[in-house]
Amino acid sequence: MTKEVFLKSVDLPNGETLAYREMGEGSKVLLVIHGNYCSSVHMDIIMDNMPDGYKIYAPDLRGYGDSTYNTPISSLKELAEDVKLLADELGLKQFDIFGWSLGGGVVLQFAADYPDFVRKAAVSGSVGIKGFPLYKTGPDFKPSAERITTMEEIAKDPLIAAPVLNIYKNRDKATLKQIFDASIYTGNNINPETYDKYLEATLKQRNLVEADYALTSFNMTHEHSGVVEGTGDIDKIKGPVLVMQGTKDVVVSKEQYQTIKDGLGDRAVIAEFEGCGHAPMVDETEEFMQVLLNFLGK
Repeated sequence: MTKEVFLKSVDLPNGETLAYREMGEGSKVLLVIHGNYCSSVHMDIIMDNMPDGYKIYAPDLRGYGDSTYNTPISSLKELAEDVKLLADELGLKQFDIFGWSLGGGVVLQFAADYPDFVRKAAVSGSVGIKGFPLYKTGPDFKPSAERITTMEEIAKDPLIAAPVLNIYKNRDKATLKQIFDASIYTGNNINPETYDKYLEATLKQRNLVEADYALTSFNMTHEHSGVVEGTGDIDKIKGPVLVMQGTKDVVVSKEQYQTIKDGLGDRAVIAEFEGCGHAPMVDETEEFMQVLLNFLGK
């Protein structure tokens, strides 16, 4: 039985309004942070499968879904700060937090910046702590070995943002679904009505170029990433952090996944989902939820 979801919004002190989905009652609080190319709607699989006793908040990040995009972003740190402002407005002092893909990077940054607010943190298919590498398109229309380092390069590259922006402009859900089938929802087990809801939510994104730059310039390590110098913020996470990954994830590479494992060291609790892609919460919902709840319950 699907639980009732309340759609709400809150004005933040920075001039943005964040829409969010609220579900459940209880003393345990969980914030659920979505990834790129989506919104809080895509997190319904987790929300619907959370047991009684949890109060769940799933915001639309700035520039996604029904949230505003008054001031453009250039970093995941700005999105993490929005989450902190949201928590303040909701009166949340300590809670569990989960992030998927780009949302994983937001969660890791939040856990570094506000460790006392985080009881347990979990990420799945998260961008690596040395960023998501983007490469310039070569003359053969294949990715070259040269890294993209600026927002301007992302905007004009024919294989990075331009095709997706065209999809958004034309509301081309058929092509968007083809991309998702090949990269994100590879298990092909989403019913058509839910899939259409996901696609509609994706088309609301207004920050694609900036989000891509925020991903490629994300760097919590102590090294230069090829785009920016590292902040070393990974050291500020108190832990523990549940790091979940599908073994057949074609979005986030094994190298990115390894940077998280290496950076967190013994603060990381590792869970790999054999045969799953970028969305193990969809591919293997029961196993995924069992792992997540076992971790949160400790």
